[in-house]
Amino acid sequence: MHYSWNVGDTLRKAGHSVSVLFLSYDLAPEQTYPRQLQQAVALLHHVIYVLRKKPSDIILFGDSAGGNLCLGILSHVSHPHLDIPVLDLPSNFLGVLLVAPWVTFDVSSTPDGSMLKNECKDMVTNRALSRWAREYLGGAKSDFYNEPLTAPADWWDGAKADNILVVVGGDEILLDSVKAIAKNLERVEGTKTTMVIVPKEGHISMFVDPAIGYRVLGQQASVAEQWLKAKL
Repeated sequence: MHYSWNVGDTLRKAGHSVSVLFLSYDLAPEQTYPRQLQQAVALLHHVIYVLRKKPSDIILFGDSAGGNLCLGILSHVSHPHLDIPVLDLPSNFLGVLLVAPWVTFDVSSTPDGSMLKNECKDMVTNRALSRWAREYLGGAKSDFYNEPLTAPADWWDGAKADNILVVVGGDEILLDSVKAIAKNLERVEGTKTTMVIVPKEGHISMFVDPAIGYRVLGQQASVAEQWLKAKL
């Protein structure tokens, strides 16, 4: 959260007119899927149709589970979820910024895969991921909205975003799955998707570093900030 506020201040100082709006969505296991996606869609409906903000001026920004939610929003806009009101967009979102999005509940790995190769480097573990997935689903089944990597590549055709940035640390256990979802997004015509892998950085370092006292942020933070400046 601190990074998001700070990058908002940095962008305003650079002459950009921006505001940062957070969705304080309900957390699992008290509230389970699809509650969080319902809340995200409701907030966007309010922003677009009550506050009269154009999607072409909106950048969705999510890290980890928040990245999962951003992809769920894109899925819902193109393929409305049966339990969530339709969100009609008059235009594409300006962009979507995904920082190490959580895109699969499958924690299996080949011997040289990131789930095993990086398990002693990252702060996230496969056991934690499995527990979080169970608590998030709360008995619901996996689908293309809550587990984006299970969707076929053509599911993303016509995604309502002009630009997508996918950022991930090279030392993350999620690295392989993030690379895979980025590959699916890169094939979408009309959407410019950029994938950046930052060597020797772990999960969502731009948020973790300031929380534990680091004053100089890593490369992930810089990549995201430069991309935002270029798109605004």
